[in-house]
Amino acid sequence: MQTNNKLSFIAQTIISQLGGMGKLTSMISAWNFKEEEKPDGISFRFKGSKIANYVKITCVSDLYVMEFMLISAKKGECKAGEKYEDVYWDMLVNFFEDYTKLRLSL
Repeated sequence: MQTNNKLSFIAQTIISQLGGMGKLTSMISAWNFKEEEKPDGISFRFKGSKIANYVKITCVSDLYVMEFMLISAKKGECKAGEKYEDVYWDMLVNFFEDYTKLRLSL
């Protein structure tokens, strides 16, 4: 995992808009943070949802694209979930919570 100070400005901004690294790791046990390039963004795994356990968020022209997946190492499967395009920064948490049924804050 890359530390906050080694992530690009866009990746750090996305994490901040989701509530910060601390909230992500404590609320949904987020891990395996990976900076995405071309388009810029971040992806990570998380626990607690039967619908998805991976999200990739990329920035395209000041709007975001959120892609969810359900990865099962035991079954060797990777099922694509929903893909949301043209997401504004202030809608990231709502889209995440609505789709995964997980909470990012108390």
